[in-house]
Amino acid sequence: DGQFLCCYERASKEAGLSDDVSIRQSIYTFGKSVTRAVALAGDKELFCRVSRICADWDVPVFPVGGKDLMSKGFEPGPSIGDQLVALESHWIASDFSLTKMQLLELVRA
Repeated sequence: DGQFLCCYERASKEAGLSDDVSIRQSIYTFGKSVTRAVALAGDKELFCRVSRICADWDVPVFPVGGKDLMSKGFEPGPSIGDQLVALESHWIASDFSLTKMQLLELVRA
């Protein structure tokens, strides 16, 4: 499928898969199938580690939405999308540990 191949190509370049955090980040960003395929191109130990995390880890849902930002004073429009992308980057970098409240504390309308 074209979408899988596109994601696989991008993940092959961007996903470090050097530790459990980077594996979870790859799973969140590219999906379990793509991350496993990238790991398969590596060594057996990496593939087994990725497979274990894929089986054990429930992919979280980003806890902030546009309505949350509007309640903080944002007007509907592109600035909300920009802010959501920035917040999601912080959340991913925190290994998905930042709560909705902590993320919203980072927002300035």
